[in-house]
Amino acid sequence: MQYELESRPWVITVIRAQGYQPLRPEKSWRPIVSVVVDQHQCYEVNLGCDGQNPNLRERFMMQGADGRSRVDINVYYQAPSKKKRKKRYLVAKASLSLQALSKLRDTANSLKIPLSPVVPPSTRRLARGGTCSVSLVATLEVPETQARLHVLQDSLTSEDQYDDDFKSLGRSSPSFESESDRTSNFSCSSRAITPPVPPELSGIRIRRGYTSDTDDDRPLDEHVVRINDSCDSYAFTDDADSSAVVDVVSLAPSLLPSYTEQISVDNSLTFIDTLVDSFSPYSELREACSDSQYERILEKLTSEWYFVGASLVALSGLDAAVFGFSSSSLFSVNTFARSSIALGSVASGIGIAIDGWFLLVYSGANAKRFQKFARDVYGKYLFFCISSRLPAVCMFVSACALMAFLLSVAWSAWPTAVLVMCFIAGSLISLQFIVYGLHCTVICMTEIFRRARRGLMWCVRRPSNNVLEHNVSEK
Repeated sequence: MQYELESRPWVITVIRAQGYQPLRPEKSWRPIVSVVVDQHQCYEVNLGCDGQNPNLRERFMMQGADGRSRVDINVYYQAPSKKKRKKRYLVAKASLSLQALSKLRDTANSLKIPLSPVVPPSTRRLARGGTCSVSLVATLEVPETQARLHVLQDSLTSEDQYDDDFKSLGRSSPSFESESDRTSNFSCSSRAITPPVPPELSGIRIRRGYTSDTDDDRPLDEHVVRINDSCDSYAFTDDADSSAVVDVVSLAPSLLPSYTEQISVDNSLTFIDTLVDSFSPYSELREACSDSQYERILEKLTSEWYFVGASLVALSGLDAAVFGFSSSSLFSVNTFARSSIALGSVASGIGIAIDGWFLLVYSGANAKRFQKFARDVYGKYLFFCISSRLPAVCMFVSACALMAFLLSVAWSAWPTAVLVMCFIAGSLISLQFIVYGLHCTVICMTEIFRRARRGLMWCVRRPSNNVLEHNVSEK
């Protein structure tokens, strides 16, 4: 079977993936789509959390491919981490020929490729009684070939092969593989690995303008189909004057790149705002403008509340154990020690109650709910930032009260040890201030000595000058 030279290569553009979320237990994850042609041309694209391709202008041109070329489409999951070598897991795949792919096209060159999942879907993400149907939406541009088959038997054989592809694709059932089989070791760059493309086959089309219709709220797929129809209505051109606007395509404003001029906003803080911001995330809440920023702040506060709650429970347990001291114990408990342990117990109880309230209200909240509950009656986050640090303040008061109780009890047994240990701990904590004070003292003494020396030299030189002036006047 002989083919003549094709006018231009096959071109495929990945638009989005559908039905892939139940294949992983994560709440949202970004699939990686890999397209391999005849095991030597590879193309890879990272889709967003919603399955959409963020760069629809990037296309895969399959050089030297024909209708019998085998196309392997794999969907991978890659855990987000900072490691250089990230492990990939195969979650869905499909294998068919280019001719079978071309039969899936509609009038707008778009096609929906069904994929076979290779991992069992997560029961939490899958509805009861539902099935997992994974597919990939893409566009395929088939070149206008001049190939003619010289043998009719080969044509019939190829048609049977394409029919088998459709049958196997339609009845493909999820064959779940092991963890080692689903791990991909095939390294592929983010773009197609193809030889240099000559200018006449580079796929550069005539430059066109566009208009924006603010009332156009059609979905993204409809606009992509219209763009493809407009592009396919014009053939490739080699004219020198390619800058002329040939056609105007209407686009929705959501498809156009947005630009906003930087506006200077007065972010000056008052004295109270500055004071609250010194111990709370007040400025971060004021400057947050997206849901991800609010979720980051809520996650940090929730982690703090969990840690403070555990610390308060431990401190309250120690305070409760101290209440069991009897009068016949080895150490005497005076009035100051009893007052300290009472203060620590009250602070621990209040801190545990407030911390439990914050965890009850904000632990399962999203960004919108967090903004709604955190705003006070003045529409600000000032009072929330003050109250959010109250459990930490109670933990600090309880810890200081427990320290006072222990020092008071130890003072009755060995006062010298208490003084030495407190002096060493205080010196190490305030070491930077001690060094800074000594440094300032040395500089001050040096300046005083220098000025005293200068004044002394001035006093010594002044009488000699007077004597010289007197001798000159006598002469």
